[in-house]
Amino acid sequence: MKGGVRGALLGLLLLVASAPAAELQWRLAREEGGVRVYLAEVSGSRYQAYRGVVVLRTDMPTLLALQEDVAASCAWIYACSEQRLLGSEGALSWIYSRYATPWPVTPRDSVLQVATEVGADGSVT
Repeated sequence: MKGGVRGALLGLLLLVASAPAAELQWRLAREEGGVRVYLAEVSGSRYQAYRGVVVLRTDMPTLLALQEDVAASCAWIYACSEQRLLGSEGALSWIYSRYATPWPVTPRDSVLQVATEVGADGSVT
């Protein structure tokens, strides 16, 4: 998988935004290989929220296990050198990630707030 597709898949698994997703005005930024990447402006921030959407042929327990194994997910996230769970509270969790990005970019790190919602129909957002 190419790095861009991996990142978009991560976006599917991890909804990252500083505001609830329903409040954001999402716009399609790119579609490639069955992956749709959306961006939204975040009030008071110079950064944009992103969301990736794909349809996967798997069962829900397998998908949720993939999402919950934070440390192992570094193996399939482009340039990820470290990832760990900082804490969780209900449907929210916080994940620390470090990326060994190639020159000329210096290594990056981030803290992601992840919101997992299971719908009445079994869907996961």
